[in-house]
Amino acid sequence: MTLAEAMYLGKPTIATNYSGNTEFMNHSNSFLVDYELGLIENPDINFCSKTVWGNPIMKSAVERLKQVYDNPDLRKEKAMNATLFVQEKLSFYMAGFIMKNRLQQLYTNFDELAVNDGHNAYLLNQLQLSKTDIERLQRQIRRMKKNVIISSILMLKDTVRKFKGKMIY
Repeated sequence: MTLAEAMYLGKPTIATNYSGNTEFMNHSNSFLVDYELGLIENPDINFCSKTVWGNPIMKSAVERLKQVYDNPDLRKEKAMNATLFVQEKLSFYMAGFIMKNRLQQLYTNFDELAVNDGHNAYLLNQLQLSKTDIERLQRQIRRMKKNVIISSILMLKDTVRKFKGKMIY
């Protein structure tokens, strides 16, 4: 389970206070572990030997685990804050809204971008979705939402998530 999924389901979430997860994890919705910067120990095809890593400080991690275990009220409060945050800020609607606005901005300023940034022609070409393509995709999404099986599955998943969110751990 990813961090955001755990937060959505109201699970107490512990992670380092470093890197990408801090875009959505903070002290009010998560238990953040202190870290020391260092280079990656085992480089592979995904990370080179110069990759900077946030190595968790073991003492801090143990403190967070104890904090979760010893403080049920704090655990519930942070879990509830996490669920609300993810529902509001990381929803499909919000992600789509952000992407739509970015694509609109790129589309609106396409001529200026093309003139001023010729070396990105390939990328700009990829962003040129025709209005017809957009309308076709919107029709497909509307049809999918009306599909009885898909809407039933989505409703069932939402019910399960709500039920699990009310469970006390």
